[in-house]
Amino acid sequence: EILPRLEATHNINGILLAKNSSHPLPSNYSPDDTCPNRYSGYKKCNETKPWNPWGNNFLLHDWSFPMFYIE
Repeated sequence: EILPRLEATHNINGILLAKNSSHPLPSNYSPDDTCPNRYSGYKKCNETKPWNPWGNNFLLHDWSFPMFYIE
C-alpha cells in the first residue's frame, strides 16, 4: 500500500528496501498473482477459489522506478 502511493507522486527515482528482522513477513504473504499461470496456462482461473489466495500481484506490477533490496 505504501509503494503505490509513492509511485502516484511521480517524484520517486528509486526505492531502497532494507530487511527488517524485527518485523517478519506474515505467514500468508505472496508477491505473486492469485493465479500465477493466468496468462500462460491453458486453464481458466477460478476467481472465487484462486490457487494462491494470498497473492497481491506485486511481482507483475510494472513499477515506474527501480527497486533494490539489501539484507
